Amino acid sequence: MESTIIRLPNEVRKLTCLRLLDLSRCQRLKVIPPNVLSTLAQLEELYLGGSLVQWEGEGHDEGSNNANLSELKLLSKLSTLEIHIIDANIMPKDIFSEKLESFRVLIGDGWDWANNEYETSRSLKLKLNRSALLERVKGLLMKTESLYLDDLKGVRSVLYELDDQGFPELKHLHVQNSLDIQYIIDWMKMNHFTAFPKLKSLFLHNLNNLEKIYGGPYTVGSFSDLRKLKVENCNALRSLFSFSMFNVLKKLEEVNVNNCEIIQVIVAKEGEDDEECELTQLRSLTLENLPQFISFCSQVKVHSTSQRAGNQEIATTASNEIVCEADADVLVALFNDKIRFPNLADMTFVGINVEMIWPCQHKALSPSIEKLTTLIVDGCGNLNFLFTSSIVGSLAHLKVLEICDCKSMEEVILAAGEGETMSKILLPKLDSLKLKGLPKLVRFCRAKLIECPSLKVLKMGNCPRLQSFVSTQVNIALFDEKVWFPELEKLHVEDMHMLKMIWCDEVLTDSFGRLKVLNVLNGKQLLEIFPSKLLEKFLVNLESLYDIVIQ
Repeated sequence: MESTIIRLPNEVRKLTCLRLLDLSRCQRLKVIPPNVLSTLAQLEELYLGGSLVQWEGEGHDEGSNNANLSELKLLSKLSTLEIHIIDANIMPKDIFSEKLESFRVLIGDGWDWANNEYETSRSLKLKLNRSALLERVKGLLMKTESLYLDDLKGVRSVLYELDDQGFPELKHLHVQNSLDIQYIIDWMKMNHFTAFPKLKSLFLHNLNNLEKIYGGPYTVGSFSDLRKLKVENCNALRSLFSFSMFNVLKKLEEVNVNNCEIIQVIVAKEGEDDEECELTQLRSLTLENLPQFISFCSQVKVHSTSQRAGNQEIATTASNEIVCEADADVLVALFNDKIRFPNLADMTFVGINVEMIWPCQHKALSPSIEKLTTLIVDGCGNLNFLFTSSIVGSLAHLKVLEICDCKSMEEVILAAGEGETMSKILLPKLDSLKLKGLPKLVRFCRAKLIECPSLKVLKMGNCPRLQSFVSTQVNIALFDEKVWFPELEKLHVEDMHMLKMIWCDEVLTDSFGRLKVLNVLNGKQLLEIFPSKLLEKFLVNLESLYDIVIQ
């Protein structure tokens, strides 16, 4: 229950033996009288989070009705502190004691006290309008486990200017809306120590001048515990990692990169060696709205100049231009055999212009897709196909497949040889399939048989050229005896303007026998839904066929 108290009583000053004061539920609290807190000399724990106390800074008028932040410096036994200081400019020097063991400190406006993502004992959120104020929180920065930085002014390198010891305790780092930041780590200003050795999550948002996450040669142990990475709206980044750095991120579980205008690769291989990398813990990969994206990992050339740091010559990018070393006549695949993800389960690709996801020769890549359960591809306008027939056999765990708004997609599964018909396609665990906004799609695949024994939901919309799900030389209907969907419960067909028939006269036994919901919308040339020979088959299950919409 929240308290309605607005002003802390003066009588609290008499509690001279008090060790814990919890005002965290006093969201209406605005006034703490002067010299009340400073008299609580035995206080060890102070919780002020969520209150609206209008603190005074040093040099305020004597007639003020509110406490001065300097009073906190007199609490010599304080080991736990939770506080939100909205006006960073009133912070006195040495406000935070070195004895603080547990703290949650928010400085600056715009922070929501209720938003507490991580259960860490030392959390710091900063929104500072001038870099000089950083000196007043230096002691906390070295200890903090969760750090949020918003709208920092005058900070070019996070590591060097905030904590020159490498943030030894930090587990979670969020950096956002800070246009002066060019590097998270600038090797040129480091003392060659390990940086962020315990960091588990890194979130970078709206850093439009960020050029590198790690600028310079990699120092062993840095980022070695990283699990989650999210980068969005960072429009000066061309790549995220060097190959040598990415190769040590063995604990990485999630990667999300979105809305970065010029990023071309995730991993830039600048050397000529044939080194490989395997990330066994990666479970989720999301790439979204990256208009210049080429490949996940690519051999690149970086136009650069050199300068010296001590006795060592360091390459520093001058034009910051990455050039992919690929034959112009050969399709560049998103993935290659240099990096493997044997436990990758979820992939989402939205608005990237790659021409191919996996190369046609898949043997080395097979371990990277065997655990794949969810694949979403949306707005990838250069894809003509999604899989080759040689890779489909590795999709034994795929449950959800969505392909939307890919304007060049002609078929989902491409036969290995031109004009070849596959004998059988089996997707044993596929539960949901969605095909939408594919103006050039003419078939799902070319095969003698496709089996999806677990498929329950099939949605197809705005695929105007699609007349047959499995295409051969002669096709008269969307589904025929080459399709086996024994568990299908919901079928949605919309804006399929060349489609004349849903089913032909012959279908496999048990196929479509569990259909419950059928929606057919806007079929301009559609002649019939159920052929006469199959009418009895569907009438047998009429009790479960409870929703038919035909327009």
